[in-house]
Amino acid sequence: MYCVSGAWEGKDLGTVNISLPDDMIGRIDAILKQQSYASRSELVRDALRGLFSEVDWISRLGGMTLAVVTMTFNMERRGTLDEIGRIEHRHEHLILTSLHNHMGKTCLEVIITKGDTEKIKELIKCLKAVRGVEIVKATVV
Repeated sequence: MYCVSGAWEGKDLGTVNISLPDDMIGRIDAILKQQSYASRSELVRDALRGLFSEVDWISRLGGMTLAVVTMTFNMERRGTLDEIGRIEHRHEHLILTSLHNHMGKTCLEVIITKGDTEKIKELIKCLKAVRGVEIVKATVV
């Protein structure tokens, strides 16, 4: 159980207003209850700490890398699959193999890569920028 209260006591806190779809807010509220977060703000701060850690970790990588890129995307969004295909073909020198599976309107794609870390980071950045892509995660070996 994750219970944090007063973790930011005595620190200056800024305010950031964001607009989210109702379904995201519903999921945030469900996680809030399941994980016993003190507030939506604490949940968002925790999620951001995870993001910052991932970005910092990836930025320190260099040289040759073997990585598994896991991605989910909305199959029904026009052009998404075509754009992903174009990106994968541009980076085919990095891709050893891939696996694609359908989960209703959402697709799961697992891409095994090997090559220069900077080039793999570029592939991940391109995939994240595609409209309809929901999640892109990399596991580096």
